[in-house]
Amino acid sequence: MGLPVQIKHDAFISYSHGVAHALASALEEGMEKLAKPLLSLRAIDVFRDETGLAANPDLWNGIVDHLTGTKWLILLACPEWANSYWCRREATWWLDNHSADRMLIVLVGGELVWDRTRNDFDWSLTTALDKELSGRFREEPLYVDLRWARGQDGLTLRNLAFRDAVLNLSATIREVPKDQLDGADVRHLRRNRRLVRAGVTAIAIFAMAAVWQAIVATQQRDEAVRQAQIARSRELAAASRLESRNTDLGIFLAANAFRTSPTSEALVALRSALLGSPLRTILSGHSEGLTDATFSPDGRWALTASIDGTARLWDASTGKLLKILSGHSASVNRASFSPKGTYILTSSEDGSARIWRSPSGDLVCALKHTRGVRDADFSPDESRVVTAGLVNMVVVWNIMSCSRSAELPQPQGAAQVSFSSDGLKILSAGFDETARVWDSGNGALLATLRHRFSNFAIFSPDGSKVVTAGLDESPMLWDITGPKPVATSLGHFPLGGNRASFSADGKLIAIAGVRPAARIFDAQTGQPVAEWSEATADLDPIDAGNPGLTLVAFSPDGSQVLTQVGTTIRVWDVASRTRIALFRGHTRSVQSAAFSPDGLRVISSSFDGTARIWQAGEARTVAQLGEVSGPLEHAVFSSDGRWLAAATRENGVRVWQVDNPKQLRVLRSGTRMFQTVAFSTDTKRIVAQTTPYAQLWDFTSGDALVTLRPEVIVDAINFPQFNPDGSRIIAGSATSARIWRVENGASVLELKGHTNAVMHAVFSPDGKQTVTASKDGTARIWDTETGKNLHTLAGHGDTVSFTGYSPDGRRVVTASWDYTARVWDVASGLPQAVLAGHSRPLNYAGFSADGRWIATLSDDQSVRIWDAATNQELAKFWSSTEGLLATTFLPDNDRVVILARSGKLIVLSCELCTTPDALLRLASERVSRQPTPDEARRYHLDSYP
Repeated sequence: MGLPVQIKHDAFISYSHGVAHALASALEEGMEKLAKPLLSLRAIDVFRDETGLAANPDLWNGIVDHLTGTKWLILLACPEWANSYWCRREATWWLDNHSADRMLIVLVGGELVWDRTRNDFDWSLTTALDKELSGRFREEPLYVDLRWARGQDGLTLRNLAFRDAVLNLSATIREVPKDQLDGADVRHLRRNRRLVRAGVTAIAIFAMAAVWQAIVATQQRDEAVRQAQIARSRELAAASRLESRNTDLGIFLAANAFRTSPTSEALVALRSALLGSPLRTILSGHSEGLTDATFSPDGRWALTASIDGTARLWDASTGKLLKILSGHSASVNRASFSPKGTYILTSSEDGSARIWRSPSGDLVCALKHTRGVRDADFSPDESRVVTAGLVNMVVVWNIMSCSRSAELPQPQGAAQVSFSSDGLKILSAGFDETARVWDSGNGALLATLRHRFSNFAIFSPDGSKVVTAGLDESPMLWDITGPKPVATSLGHFPLGGNRASFSADGKLIAIAGVRPAARIFDAQTGQPVAEWSEATADLDPIDAGNPGLTLVAFSPDGSQVLTQVGTTIRVWDVASRTRIALFRGHTRSVQSAAFSPDGLRVISSSFDGTARIWQAGEARTVAQLGEVSGPLEHAVFSSDGRWLAAATRENGVRVWQVDNPKQLRVLRSGTRMFQTVAFSTDTKRIVAQTTPYAQLWDFTSGDALVTLRPEVIVDAINFPQFNPDGSRIIAGSATSARIWRVENGASVLELKGHTNAVMHAVFSPDGKQTVTASKDGTARIWDTETGKNLHTLAGHGDTVSFTGYSPDGRRVVTASWDYTARVWDVASGLPQAVLAGHSRPLNYAGFSADGRWIATLSDDQSVRIWDAATNQELAKFWSSTEGLLATTFLPDNDRVVILARSGKLIVLSCELCTTPDALLRLASERVSRQPTPDEARRYHLDSYP
């Protein structure tokens, strides 16, 4: 027996001969030529069966010989590859004998969809690979998308898009950075051309040749620089996606990727990085660490206090510094607004508290203690201030006279002091392990609450209860309504339990901890009702072993709870008991954190010298509908976003003006119950479904016009919709759709072909076509004159519930109960994108007026906005306590108005629906630090902006 042949290849191309032959050949040639040394046969050795496989009586063993000696397997994925016996056998052998880590995927057809929850491909959506590869990849593989190149001629390295794909593959195989490999190829090309020009210049006129050489060299240099910048931009964009947990670095890399070259990959990375960051504004300017930060009662201003002896007033939206409140000679311990926002109160270690007028910053009073003032609070009516600190008394001051009105003995001083919500009582937490309740009018001591190691106390909203907490990690609930306080233990909190918060209605108490992060108690019984815990791995490494202070606070409406450990802040949803936000970025311990009055933002202060404003919610409730009697079955907005119509079971169709929802109009037709409703494009008419009929009204007069009836009495008219000029109506039925004339209700055309009920139908913008959505899992595009089925849009895995055209009529979006939306090309009927992210069935999908954005609404109680060009998610609104009924884009295209089933009108602002220049400005505002030396070395950032 002879010795086995030692075959060595750098790469082996596995492909389907029927569809990928030309593309495989072009890839082989491109990889062998890219950056090829002048005297070498090829740059790398690529095996492709037609060029590398000799005649062999044992075909498979011949292939195995070549696979055995190959470093990388390049898989040209498509549905035909997935159905090829030899291709699947090659991939299976490779995974059994080598590793998925040495497999490169080039997508040339079909779909690849990664399911992050299962850490595997979503095999219900993936068509380009075979399920035999299930579970073989440890992480989501990066792949090269060459679907655009399928069937194209002239695929050479002169084609920049194809060249970039070859660069991606060759850089990995040759283990050379992409930009260096690109530069090497340019250098080889330039050297070869110089040799050719040298031969020409020996014959031609020297001067002319020199000029020509200079021109060509300049062009080559410029092109080489451009290609290098493109490659560098894509490299930085990929790095940004890898740094998703490090938001500062991720935004920095994405912004620099786009500045280097505005590639589509860089734009996607920039939006992804900004979407993943809840940070909105960084307030920097204090020269030392911060001790406190809060919002004004109207949410317009932010106030910070610092060890540097100043307080600062900021515009909470822009982060612009408005006023520096200077005058204290030592650290400012606390800063707060009065209940109505009239005044600002600062307390300092210099032994004074100061009252300033808001927002001018004019000094009103300087209140002198003999030692440091640790805390201060306004009375609810803004007439008094109470201060506490290291001096052995709590002092009540009259703001009008700037004089003392009462002195309350407090041995060893107090760490905290506050008025009750009615202003009748004062609560102080002393350094002598005692909290005291005082009559704020006459200064009489009402209750003494002794608690070992306590230095924190808080009133319930009605002033009937007090929670005390401190270093013993065992908070106490006190009922102070009787002649003697009654104490109830709230358990033990290792490393925590020193802060507490009451919900706005006083029914719940939140206690801060580390593990658990927080525990919720019934304020009446003191019994625990819920707790939230974090995995150890979720704690920021900077907090390991030294969690620092623990803070807790309810949102103003009591629906969320904020907790803080060390440098990290979390927001929890009370109803679902889940964490909904994680704020990281401070580099030293957070000293305070508070919700804005509307509960949509959080401000935090830190010893790192900054305050930060974070987004805690993504929508703003703008109004509550006027009279709502009975449940709303369905609702729809007019095309201009000005009107909202809702179908009800008992009270006809109800219509509200969005900017004045108190004004209600009611359209009735007998005692019918209505299921769906629709406006005409010009908002002059309304049609509503009332099984099995549809009723038409004149919206201006409110007069009932025509009743549309099904051809068969047992059938039904489902989801009627107008055509663009309002002269026709289309609606679904059992298995077809039908078009009627509006003027007389006469049936014009029936569209047959679906095998199950038609859920929704809509006309194209020019009225010449219509698209229908069906329970049979398909949508269909029809010619409205002939009734011919032009395209069947197949691909969804469940009922297609809703569909709509883009404004230019070139695309269709479909929503499905398979949890996805899909975008289709109208001309060809082929799919363009899958919008995946929802966790429940979708009930709506629609384009903005300019076609740039898509909104989707789902039973998972979320509305999401997507970039229609890149298919990237740009914003998400969710509601854990109430259903979402309808949504539409407002005419400005970057806002969505939403109707909740409770009758709330909510506006979602999509700040990422904007220009690249605006995105770069956002990025510069939200990066709080430069890369560390290690990060700079890792991503070669020293020579890039």
